[in-house]
Amino acid sequence: MSVRRSGFTLVELLVVIAIIGVLVALLLPAVQQAREAARRMECTNNLKQFGLGIHNWHDTYGKIPPLLLHSGRASWFVHILPQMEQVNSYELLNGGNSNTSKTYIGAHMQDNWDRLVDREREALANISYMTCPSRRTGDLAIKNDGDGRGPLTDYAAVAIMTDIDLVNDTTDSLERYWWDHHDTNKNDHVARLKSAMIVAKPDNSQSGDARYEKARPRHSFARITDGLSNTAIVGEKDVVAKEFAQCCGGNDRADGSWLYDDYSWREYNISRNIRHRFGRGPNDTGGATDPDTEVGFGSWHPGIVQFLLGDGSVTNLAVTTPELVRRQYGHCSDGTVISN
Repeated sequence: MSVRRSGFTLVELLVVIAIIGVLVALLLPAVQQAREAARRMECTNNLKQFGLGIHNWHDTYGKIPPLLLHSGRASWFVHILPQMEQVNSYELLNGGNSNTSKTYIGAHMQDNWDRLVDREREALANISYMTCPSRRTGDLAIKNDGDGRGPLTDYAAVAIMTDIDLVNDTTDSLERYWWDHHDTNKNDHVARLKSAMIVAKPDNSQSGDARYEKARPRHSFARITDGLSNTAIVGEKDVVAKEFAQCCGGNDRADGSWLYDDYSWREYNISRNIRHRFGRGPNDTGGATDPDTEVGFGSWHPGIVQFLLGDGSVTNLAVTTPELVRRQYGHCSDGTVISN
């Protein structure tokens, strides 16, 4: 009589395991690409939501939301909260907080942040459209103390300064050193801003915080004479992995609150200079002090940075986009046709 054995031999089992390993190795990149495509689509939708908020704000007030009210005061992110279905978040910053020391929309936003209790801070730090899923989740979107404290975001308004020769000029120092654009007292700096959003005009008939609570935006979409579809308004700001919640000063300057802009490196919190080169991922630290290599916008999506255009659409720009084209997208009234 013969005995029939059942099951795999060792060799057969090893062959099956090897085949499974090859299939997994082939499948994993495809799964990762699909996940990144989904994350990038969510990031695109975040930018489109900003577009809807900006247009709704313009429909309501007839003006483009102000970049901010003044140094340390409410940013454009704060102003469009009601148009982004975030009325409760807006009220937290305007007297609706639970602390006995009330918040006030004309006050310094850092002071308002200090008046919030933990659950109120967490609510502001978990507004879904403020962060890109390819970069971080809600638990990485808050800075409770230190300079630049407050909720964090992965997006920023586009800024660019001065009327410049877009063909011949590559070294304009006034453009590279763009600091103080947040300060309404710096009239020359305000005048140099050629991007869609600029700081509000304070009400000098008032005093103290009321001067800024009564501040008014300066321009409508008519300012964008190059056309809404040719002008970038908001983009993905560059933040590298080691600089999460690091602000402000030295090399760690990139990740401060979206509630306000302030002096020193905090100017990078709510707006970025599109003339600076694009960042290329989580480990691209760029130039720490050299303006020629300074990084403004950037993403963790492979090879691209996403921007919201004035008409509400979103475009992808390659990380290798030359400075000429970056400037043409940022300047709202240079009269040039964007290069291919």
